[in-house]
Amino acid sequence: MLTNPADIHRAVPLTYEQFRYAFANAVSEEEAKHLYETFAVPAPGAPLFQAAVANFNPWSETKVDSTDGNRGPLPLISGEKDHTVP
Repeated sequence: MLTNPADIHRAVPLTYEQFRYAFANAVSEEEAKHLYETFAVPAPGAPLFQAAVANFNPWSETKVDSTDGNRGPLPLISGEKDHTVP
């Protein structure tokens, strides 16, 4: 996705391989294909670009101010085989 800057204004689908790695790595190949066919939909490219350049953009929408005592918690749910939130 990041190889094509025009995708910032488009809805971009994950390939099956990307979906399998990110979301279905702990299930069988058959179940992963079913999940991909059922649940994978194109998503806006802008958030991925924002996250990719967050370290270079001091005004990034994805930046978290961990020193702000008034911010809410940042819950992350992860499993032992998760590739998305290790």
